[in-house]
Amino acid sequence: MGPLDVTISASQDFELRCLATTDAIEMPLLRVEWLKDASPVNRVSVEHRRMHGIESFLKIKKAKIDDTGNYTCLAGNGIDSDNQSAQVVVAGNGLLTYALECCIV
Repeated sequence: MGPLDVTISASQDFELRCLATTDAIEMPLLRVEWLKDASPVNRVSVEHRRMHGIESFLKIKKAKIDDTGNYTCLAGNGIDSDNQSAQVVVAGNGLLTYALECCIV
């Protein structure tokens, strides 16, 4: 499950959430990676929680205009993979909008 569309003021923190699941036998191999405009993300915090899958959060502190881009969550277990993307826009009027659907492997 991914987050709902949200609008916040620029310079605030924001996060994207990605939930990846797989068969129990493949769970130890499950990995999640975040990309921005097809490159590994930087200047962010990524947190992973394992339960019945991986719940991954990409956290950006004090969003800026250059945080605008296409963010992708890549999930894979060495056998299968899936990805979901969200377009993040930090608008010139100081608004930030984001959305992301979940990844299921």
